[in-house]
Formats: sequence, structure tokens, C-alpha cells
Amino acid sequence: MLYGIAGNASSSFGSREAAPGPQSELQEQFMQIMLAQLRHQDPMEPMKEQEFFAQLAQCAVVSEVQTLNRDLTRAVSALLYGLESQRLMGAASIIGRHCEWQEGACLYEGTVEAVMYKDCRVFLRSGEWEFPVEHLTFVGGVEHGDTDS
Repeated sequence: MLYGIAGNASSSFGSREAAPGPQSELQEQFMQIMLAQLRHQDPMEPMKEQEFFAQLAQCAVVSEVQTLNRDLTRAVSALLYGLESQRLMGAASIIGRHCEWQEGACLYEGTVEAVMYKDCRVFLRSGEWEFPVEHLTFVGGVEHGDTDS
């Protein structure tokens, strides 16, 4: 009879469907170990209810911690994406402005013509040059073409 109870516990444990992957595999392994303990326990000294529920609680805690970790990772990724988008939009505000940037020991100047995102960084283009926004040393006013007064 105990085997039947354990079999039911494994099929109905948890009300949410487990996502495929390492989390569900870990839960499955945990349940298999626990069921093996129940099947092979000494019938004269069966597992106490307190121990059984403590192990079930441990499995639930591990599952919730993994879910929290996954959700936190997603939230951090969304936050980082938002920050990068904000940096890109901020850099776009200097299009058309005079700028100076440094590459090694050389100092360059030009007008920002475009902003792009590549290699997880914000880059600016001035003429034939592309450089990371972190290399900016000066941003001036809007460049105007030669005008006759």
C-alpha cells in the first residue's frame, strides 16, 4: 500500500507544470531518490511523516529558488537591455555635433554622423571612423555648413 501512495505522490506533486530542462530534471531526480527511499525503507521503522514532509518541502524550496533565479535573470537582462537602449538614445542626441575622441595616443575630431550598437557597445561614426562612445573626449555644438552672411 505504501508503494501506491508514493506512486500517487510522484504523479501529482506540484500544481504547475515544470519547464523542460535542468530544473525539471533536478525535480525528477529528487522525486526518484525519495521514492526509492520509501520503497526500500525498513517496514518495521518506516519514514516518519515529519521526515517525509521535510523532504517534500526541500524539493519545493529548491524548485521555487530555481524559478526565482530564472525570473531574476530575466529581470536583470531586461534592465540591462533598457540601459543599453537608453545609452543608444543618449548617443543619438549628439548626431550632428562636433566631437573629439581618442584612440591610443592619437586625438581625432569630426562630426557625429551615426550611432550604432555592435559587440554589446555603443559606437559613433564620423566620416570613415567608427569608435566606441567611451572614447569621446569632447562634444561641442551643432556643426553648421559654411554660410555666407
